[in-house]
Amino acid sequence: MTENKKSIKILHSTLTSNMGGIEAFLCNLTKDIYELNKKTDVKIEFDFLMDGENPKIEKKFTDFGCKVYHTPKIMKGYSSFIKKILQKNDYKFVHVHKNSAAEITLPKLVKKYSHAILVVHSHNTLPSYSSLATRLLHKCNQQKLFKLADYRFACSKEAGKWLFGTNRPTDSYRVINNGIDTQSYEYNEVIRKKTRDALNLNDGNFLFGNVGRLAEQKNQAFLIKSFAKVIRKRPEARLIIVGGGEKAPELEQLKESLGLQEKVFLVGSSQRVSDYLQAVDTFVLPSLYEGLAISMVEAKASGLPIFVSDTVPDDGKVSDLVRVLPCNDEDSWVSAMMKASPNIYRHDYAKRVADAGYDMHQTASVLYNFYSPIARIN
Repeated sequence: MTENKKSIKILHSTLTSNMGGIEAFLCNLTKDIYELNKKTDVKIEFDFLMDGENPKIEKKFTDFGCKVYHTPKIMKGYSSFIKKILQKNDYKFVHVHKNSAAEITLPKLVKKYSHAILVVHSHNTLPSYSSLATRLLHKCNQQKLFKLADYRFACSKEAGKWLFGTNRPTDSYRVINNGIDTQSYEYNEVIRKKTRDALNLNDGNFLFGNVGRLAEQKNQAFLIKSFAKVIRKRPEARLIIVGGGEKAPELEQLKESLGLQEKVFLVGSSQRVSDYLQAVDTFVLPSLYEGLAISMVEAKASGLPIFVSDTVPDDGKVSDLVRVLPCNDEDSWVSAMMKASPNIYRHDYAKRVADAGYDMHQTASVLYNFYSPIARIN
């Protein structure tokens, strides 16, 4: 290994102030890429664009020496800001993570002001904030975005079709699995007991769990309303929702109006998702849409039975414990939750998830090998 490593600079966009799927993916990716840097003769360096403020999220990246650039809050000045960043840094790649083609300003600026290789990466099957206007813009810009991108990635086949077009050949984009640190989710009885004790749960309490940004997409209001019916006949049941977001006040109000103050735990964003999953007995994911839910992959690695809506792509359903339910069919969800029972043997599932290709070490290696050979040409 040479003393003077070749450096490859990559700009990722865009982090937000909430720890959602893209932020979790980039956090895991950064950790593993920087570990790979220690073992090879090429040094991959990440910078990030960030929309909004969240020191805790930002620190996850700056601790590795990454630079985080905060984009202007208004579009006026955005172009000049991006131009300055692109011209200041010799980026070999700009890796843009998106869930819609409604806004393609950044890809156009990359092509205008830099010679960087543009990677467009689809992470969802609908935009986080949907309206008629955004859907129309998405349709209008799909072709433009497709042509702007030098390489196209997607977290699932459905996500690729959504961003790049349903009529595109499957080889026009590459599926990159949303990997996780599978070992950290391996079932641990000690952590389970400690976490349940902290939540004041006893052995008789059956805990349902959900992880995700508190947003319309994740459908947590539907989940809480369904749970309110379950608890009438299953009073020992409890529900924990891990995540932060714009719907937090509304969901807090909803649980109080239903008299669930001591039954539903809204714990906010957490660095201890794996610990909470150890405490859970069944994972519930009634999302209206997903690219590929990282939280479902995490739940599978923890050996949890999973109830998931039929709008979530099949790509991540590698567990024999997954049960698919009709989205927003309350009777189906209530019935399933009423009959839910824990998986007695939760070991070995982390290995199964890794073997299915959803370990971040594998994902990071794929992207490391993608970045390195191309950049070496120049």
